[in-house]
Amino acid sequence: MLVKAKEGLCISRYHPDYLRYKYGMSQIEICWLSAVGGKNTLKANSIAQILTRIKRFARTHPHADVLLDGVEYLLLYNSKNAIIEFLEAVIEMSKQMKFTFILHADPNVLSADREICEIFDALSAMPSEKLSHQTFQAGALPAAQTLANKLE
Repeated sequence: MLVKAKEGLCISRYHPDYLRYKYGMSQIEICWLSAVGGKNTLKANSIAQILTRIKRFARTHPHADVLLDGVEYLLLYNSKNAIIEFLEAVIEMSKQMKFTFILHADPNVLSADREICEIFDALSAMPSEKLSHQTFQAGALPAAQTLANKLE
């Protein structure tokens, strides 16, 4: 979905050069979630910085797609509750600013990580009207399927 988008922001654990090579994401703005500083790098321990980056992008790119890949990595540096609050803020922002929020989590991690499952459970408990502009992709996780069903 994001690869075909005309405008998009991808925030991922994968290096931007890899994503551009593997998926041909030449038109997509890519930020790297990393502990290493650098151009277009977002530190995983600063979810406020990530939220600011999403907001800045959404202001200048209405109706674009925003992909967050690596929520499991964010958990290494932030509490589960902080991640839930962050994701709820992004969801609310996507509704107000009319962008599509795509949340991806590694299915291999999802089956083994209780906290990731709890995050998706918390998001699936949100009223469906708050989820109308979002897409959640998370493998076979039951909570992710609940979210997908709400969006249909």
